[in-house]
Amino acid sequence: MIVGLVLLAVSTLASLGGAWTLTSTFRSDRPGINAVLFLLFHLAIVSTTVLVAGVAGFLHPLPLGIAGVVALGLLRWKGVPIPRFEWAALDRGLLAAGALVAVKLLVHVWMLAPNIPDAITYHLPKVAEWTRAGRITTELGLDPRTPFPAGFELVELWWVVFLHHDVIVELAGVEFLLLAAAATYALARRLGLAARPAGYAALLYAVVPGVSLQAVSCLNDLPVAALVLASFALVAARMPLPFLFVAAGLGCGIKPTFAFALPGIVLMEVLSRKEARSVCTSPRTAWALAAVVLLVGSFWYGRNTVLFGNPIYPVGSEGYVNRKGLVGQQTGPRLSSLAANFSALVSDRVLDRTSPYSGVMVNIAAWGGVAFACGAAALLLQLREPGPYRRLALGFLVSMASIFLFVLPDAWSMRFVLYFPALLVIATAAVCVENRCVAWVAALGAVLQFVCTLVPGDLYPGQLRDLWQQGWRTRANALMPWIEAPGDAVGVFQNGGAMEYLLFRPDYSRRVVRLRGKSVEEVAETLDREKVRLVWCFPPTPLLQDCLRRGLLRHLNDGFFLRR
Repeated sequence: MIVGLVLLAVSTLASLGGAWTLTSTFRSDRPGINAVLFLLFHLAIVSTTVLVAGVAGFLHPLPLGIAGVVALGLLRWKGVPIPRFEWAALDRGLLAAGALVAVKLLVHVWMLAPNIPDAITYHLPKVAEWTRAGRITTELGLDPRTPFPAGFELVELWWVVFLHHDVIVELAGVEFLLLAAAATYALARRLGLAARPAGYAALLYAVVPGVSLQAVSCLNDLPVAALVLASFALVAARMPLPFLFVAAGLGCGIKPTFAFALPGIVLMEVLSRKEARSVCTSPRTAWALAAVVLLVGSFWYGRNTVLFGNPIYPVGSEGYVNRKGLVGQQTGPRLSSLAANFSALVSDRVLDRTSPYSGVMVNIAAWGGVAFACGAAALLLQLREPGPYRRLALGFLVSMASIFLFVLPDAWSMRFVLYFPALLVIATAAVCVENRCVAWVAALGAVLQFVCTLVPGDLYPGQLRDLWQQGWRTRANALMPWIEAPGDAVGVFQNGGAMEYLLFRPDYSRRVVRLRGKSVEEVAETLDREKVRLVWCFPPTPLLQDCLRRGLLRHLNDGFFLRR
């Protein structure tokens, strides 16, 4: 473990150094935009490194660590100028509040084990499988949604592959929260706020309930929102076009909802065309970087085309149809979806009263009281005069409309517009400068949001205590019992894949063998060939019942069965 920590530290320093070098090459005079570039470049470097290592079969701590040492040596030899940030302009109160938010996030990273159904069903099983294999394999797991783009999983892999453990996997989401906060700061500065209120705007966005809990949920909606905000910040700062393609490559590689937001970003670019664009100091390098990141983002669509003949598989002409025959995702735009999503947002979801705050955000917008109670009125005040607020608000609204046009109006659709509260908290910060009473109300709301998200609302009673009592090496969600059985493998039936990730254990010490056979004989052949004695399936399937009747398996505990 010590060796893994050292290699992780060295490789992370190398990736940060590479991002610092690129930021120095393309540094901007626009306040705050350097932080956006730095974080964007770092995510691009990590994603590219993990993808290349995964495809080449070198997804192991030692090769990545050696590459990190070489990169650090080259950076030291080259020498890196220091880009300008605005730390000195931020007051102590803001830095103290930011440190408190950071501590809460780090405690969540350390204490919480992955438990969101989507994450443990079809996001993280790929992370576990590829970590065990040391490469990106064609084994995608049992859930039909596992072929979805895995750009966020690349960043998660960075935080698990060195330690061969998921104890800090949530740091991937925290990275994107930093990017979102930096983009909010850059947008606030571009809208005319001084460094101090812009910093508070970034902090207010970081404590938006859906944002802070998504950051530690292993879900990919906040990462997409962060890249949407980064794109708007780059457009507002009139940065060179290649950097927009970097954000687009990362965003589309994480989730197609980024592409749904593009119309608002493009509109913002068109409306800003009369403003002078920043000069690119090294256009060839910038375009080469953009090309590489676009290739990284499009990898998943190319893989699906090769494996399934459909770049957006498993979404077909009728949308994504789940095992129950229900459409879980639509294909193409629908005006009915646009109307229903907007209606749900303004009539009920924005009130956040249907369910407690959690990363999955069931039937709520999870924007919090500051964005709703202060932000809406503050934005209206800022829109009275023509100028950059109107342009940015129009871009945000068009992106929201485009997303709502392409997604079903289900219980989770508000997760796709998590970027929007940034506009509301920026307007709130602007009004707070002029009115101290509003500032006190916003501060109280932020404190309440912080308190309300100390414990995610989707934890069952006593789960936090259970997690606290577990050692970090074995800390796992108690939804999956810790079963000791002969061998290092567990078989799982098609219907039992709903919690597939938890079968690997936190340290990925257990192989997961998918039982795709159609008969008892085929299942028995797979169990014998893979030397599997332990089997998981819940709820029971007809094939499992046949295996029990034929004496191939016997019930052990809960959803576990043992090979006779």
